[in-house]
Amino acid sequence: MKENVSSKKSIDYKKLLVEDFDKHIKEFNEEAKLKNKSKKKIKPISLVITTNFEIITGTLVLDEYTDSDSNICFQSLHSTLNKLKEYEETINIINKADYLVLKDVRIRSYSSYSCIQDLEYYVLFTDQIKGVSYSLSNRV
Repeated sequence: MKENVSSKKSIDYKKLLVEDFDKHIKEFNEEAKLKNKSKKKIKPISLVITTNFEIITGTLVLDEYTDSDSNICFQSLHSTLNKLKEYEETINIINKADYLVLKDVRIRSYSSYSCIQDLEYYVLFTDQIKGVSYSLSNRV
């Protein structure tokens, strides 16, 4: 007998993967700092996310209370999600993808590699992610 899939809670695999990847990067960076006896400056590690149209580098923001700027971003997202919950019973909501909040972001287009956008914060919807890696420098 087939189980009713719709009654199960969904988990966004891409979001979970990126968050786990970020956790391991941060652990690696902390270990590197502890092992660094000569007190040389450790290069920050940035997430590198590829989409169909660009390469995005930045730092993942997991805590919405890290600073007031990211808090504004999270408040907007939560407000929209709460509005959607009111309507979920009566209408079909489309394009409802999970998201990641990034800070210190650089976006580089494949079509014009010299076209670069630097942003303080960026909301990336997980359905756009094609791959994820990391960079030992701040910029790719």
